[in-house]
Amino acid sequence: MTNKQIKLTVFAALIIALGLTSIPKADEAQVPRIDQLEGEHLSGMMVFTMQQHLEHHRPSPEININTLSNFVNTLDPARIFLLSNEVAQIHAQRLKMLTAFRDNRWDFVTNFYQSVFMPNVRASYDYAVRILSDTNYVPDTSLKIPVDVKSISFPTTPEERNKYLESTLAYQVAFMESMGEARSNACQKVRKRRERILKYFSEMDYHEQFGLFMNAFCSALDPHTSYFPPDDMEDFNISMSLSLEGIGATLRSDDGYVVISELTPGSPADKCGKLKPGDKIIAVAQGENGEFVDVVDMELRDVVKQIRGKKGSTVVLRILRKTKKGIKNFDLPLIRDKVKLEDQGPRMEIVELTRTNGLSQAKKTRIAVIDLPSFYLDTESKTLLGDFDHSAVSDVRKLLITCNTQKVDGVILDLQRNGGGILDEAVNMAGLFLKRGNVVLTKYSRGDVQILNDKNQNITYFGPLMITTSSLTASAAEIVTGALKAYDRCLVVGQSQSYGKGSVQQIIPLTGRLGALKITRGLYYIADGVSPQFDGIKSDVVLPSNLDAVQLGERYLPCALSAPKIDSHLSLEATTGRGVWTPITTNLINRLKAASAARIAKNEAFSDIKKFIEKSEDERKRVYISIKELLEDNDKANELDEDDDETEDEVSEEVAEEEDDDEPEAVPEEDSSQAMTKTQKEIAKLSRRQHSVTNNILIQESLQIMGDWLMPDTVK
Repeated sequence: MTNKQIKLTVFAALIIALGLTSIPKADEAQVPRIDQLEGEHLSGMMVFTMQQHLEHHRPSPEININTLSNFVNTLDPARIFLLSNEVAQIHAQRLKMLTAFRDNRWDFVTNFYQSVFMPNVRASYDYAVRILSDTNYVPDTSLKIPVDVKSISFPTTPEERNKYLESTLAYQVAFMESMGEARSNACQKVRKRRERILKYFSEMDYHEQFGLFMNAFCSALDPHTSYFPPDDMEDFNISMSLSLEGIGATLRSDDGYVVISELTPGSPADKCGKLKPGDKIIAVAQGENGEFVDVVDMELRDVVKQIRGKKGSTVVLRILRKTKKGIKNFDLPLIRDKVKLEDQGPRMEIVELTRTNGLSQAKKTRIAVIDLPSFYLDTESKTLLGDFDHSAVSDVRKLLITCNTQKVDGVILDLQRNGGGILDEAVNMAGLFLKRGNVVLTKYSRGDVQILNDKNQNITYFGPLMITTSSLTASAAEIVTGALKAYDRCLVVGQSQSYGKGSVQQIIPLTGRLGALKITRGLYYIADGVSPQFDGIKSDVVLPSNLDAVQLGERYLPCALSAPKIDSHLSLEATTGRGVWTPITTNLINRLKAASAARIAKNEAFSDIKKFIEKSEDERKRVYISIKELLEDNDKANELDEDDDETEDEVSEEVAEEEDDDEPEAVPEEDSSQAMTKTQKEIAKLSRRQHSVTNNILIQESLQIMGDWLMPDTVK
């Protein structure tokens, strides 16, 4: 379906929703200017979304219930505004949803917002101000707060609701005090947060209220279908065009906190080596001497505006992180910059592994570790033959040719932090290790299956291949891993499974100023008919990781889609290389698993990781935790030596860093004529430091597993 056809289909759905009886012919249709989202648009937009959606094509009781739950949780994620009987009131609308669809009447959305929700928000603000204005106020640290606010029930009485709010205020004030803030200042800052929340909800007009409800509906279909209001669509277009510089981190909002979801490879946030997914940004300062602005409970769009800025300028983030020792915080200065394509490229280290055999004779093997953070493509590097001189495939091919000339015995392709990228690059990447054949299938909502195959019959590398993955490995990276595993071409080592993102989305602009819809329209399948969707790609040899302490992956998202197996389309031609490259066997996997497990059992670092995972699992089982406990954990985590203010070991436990003190200082491109400040020099130094390819506990064990593979009769 073309973009023109899609827009006309949306227009037709809107006309039906508006109750008009005639639709002009396609070539005569003049789409009227629609400047704002109205309630009368909702039915048409919902119908169109379901028509285009992969799985859900008509309203259902389950979708209705999830829509209303999403709407409530969007309004009151912290359980400090709504009472349980008020939540029941909005859930009662599930019985009237079909009527609302048919009659295109969604008045209950704005009625609930104005008559129930907003009075509670104002009452909550008044109560918070009364507490925080008391000059004798002392936060009660014996109060408890929920470990996971989504797991607790809504309060049943105003008194119980106020108790929830008291706990929230007490923790926020006490936490600021533990960071050295005077109590009066802490109370003032927390009060400003409450003012910000009141202002945000008070200024939300009914167009935006309908937008919230539309997004609640989209999220009830699956985690990736969503509605972009006009302002959000403009922000999306800005991010896609890279017309503004920033730090290179994907952010999301969670219970009032801004959380880092993903780091863009080669970006300032990635290159500094100090940030990782799951970190929370609690304050932002402009410049090395700028005053911190508290961003807790701030609208995500406004936080992004604080972080974006002129290339070469400094932004300082105050980070909150959960570590093995507890909750810790630290300040991190970054220089804003555009992401350079070469910074997203692969890096390789060749390691010489020495072992001894049963006769105490030394044996050596050479192993190449290739770190590939994304599947990228420089469209401006197209050659006369139609290939691209600078792309993930082209650059990895060059490294593999080097491996062949340098007589490397085995290759480890590290995709632990690879979140995906361009699909064609993933298909062609698999082709570097296989004869041409089917790699990935795409099944769309209409039921048709598109097959993508590698058309290059040459194999660049024939030797033993290992791919390392984590719960951050997603999308295109899962396609490469899954395809090579399906053909028995590689051994997969890492966390138990990858992220599990196997769905295909399409962004469809709406007419006028209605914004856009992002709709899940298909699923990826590996050529064997199994999709990475939901369960991800399973590892052959599983290694413990600190990421196991975080519930990260598609399977943890509400309303995630499943992917039933379809017919296999494996190509016999792709396995033509058998005999030149040796297929992975069950016996090999079992042997390597046993050897690795024996090593891990004696490894103190892995033992610490296991303890951290167990502790995190125990904490998740708890419903409440006292403020006093949280503050004690915070103190323990921040008890560091004065000369260790960067907290390098704690900040980057699984990815160590290299630094070259002989390298000349870098100067920001914006104004190289001025001398750099001390802070800027430190930031520039951090920006040059890359994640070490091999100085990583998971890669170190992977090297030993490769050693077991290549030299079976030796010991470390």
